[in-house]
Amino acid sequence: MKDSFRYALKEIKRRKSRSTGAVISYVFIAAIVVTVSSLAGITRDTTEEILWDIGAHTVAYIPRLTMEGCCIQTYTTELYDPDREGFVINNAPTNPVFNEQIELIRQSPNVADASPYLMFRIRSSMGRGEWTAGGIDLTRPVAYSATVVAESQVVKGEFLDAGEMNMVMVEQEFAGSYNLDVGSELQLGDMMYTVAAIVNPPLRPGKANIYMSLPALRELVVSRLDEYPEDPINAVLVESRGAKYHEAAKADIAHILGQSSRISSYGCYQPGVLAMGINENTAWTVTAIVVLCMLMLAMKIQYSSVIKRRFDIGVLKAIGWRDRNVISQIMIEALLYATIGGATGVAVSYGIIFLLPADLLSGSDSIADPNILLAGLLLPVFGGLVTGVISALKTIRMQTADILRTI
Repeated sequence: MKDSFRYALKEIKRRKSRSTGAVISYVFIAAIVVTVSSLAGITRDTTEEILWDIGAHTVAYIPRLTMEGCCIQTYTTELYDPDREGFVINNAPTNPVFNEQIELIRQSPNVADASPYLMFRIRSSMGRGEWTAGGIDLTRPVAYSATVVAESQVVKGEFLDAGEMNMVMVEQEFAGSYNLDVGSELQLGDMMYTVAAIVNPPLRPGKANIYMSLPALRELVVSRLDEYPEDPINAVLVESRGAKYHEAAKADIAHILGQSSRISSYGCYQPGVLAMGINENTAWTVTAIVVLCMLMLAMKIQYSSVIKRRFDIGVLKAIGWRDRNVISQIMIEALLYATIGGATGVAVSYGIIFLLPADLLSGSDSIADPNILLAGLLLPVFGGLVTGVISALKTIRMQTADILRTI
């Protein structure tokens, strides 16, 4: 083994141009693997940060009247008068949703959070018509901020705190229609509320004219109805773990709330998931193609080396070297090329990434993933091992007598 190692070093020094070419091919392999993988990881994280939550929001409820087979089924007592007031979602009368069901949804592995929601239609105190009021559990921003209203959508004033009972937020168009501003008094039923904020949420499944804390709206509902559920809730706000889990989360919700339930959500999570997959697969495909080309180049260099050295190999066999000695020398050469090239490539790629502008890295704190660096070193070594094996097999098939006859 010592002789094989010594002669391998001599051969590397003697054939400088060939050795340099082999090392450079492995440098490219390691550099490309580390650079592309690191940048692909940063791009993936940035993309998923944007796309992960797209469409991963749901408002689920149970309509009061639902079709089952040929018949219309009524699931609760008459808590709704279509000419007056009652529990509605998407302008449809609804049944209660119970806390036990919400807790089961929250425990789903596909759900990030679930929150109770109460939407109640109440007659206007400023003329004919009805308004919709939404009661939010303000202790669960993960669930309500993407399905109803978020603090970032406050146009004027301050977002509600969880303990506020006499404060409301009003939607911007609603405020304009009734000349409401921050600090205005708004009568709902027999109760007076102060406008704390004007908000402008986009189209949301749980959008209402007026928003207040869940306890405050419960108190208002109790004052309006002679008959009401013990804990009035008529919807559940659900935030999925992400776009990739949204379909499974919807299935869990439907299973828990029953076949009569309805889920108001977005369809944009589907192209979001597709875009994430395309970006990630494209990066890995390009990396695989380039690495394969570099491995083939290294293999060609090593294989050509064996062919050109057939006379040297024949002499070594003639003076008593066994096949295993010749094979070990070739394997050691290939592994030395791969190890030197791999280590150099990792260093070069790390330097390149380290010098990239911060905005290109999208604020990533760590660009040197140890797993990627290790892969950048091990992949060339594996390639060198494969190349050495192929070259060694060629060596074994060489007949000493045939080689010496050509000298």
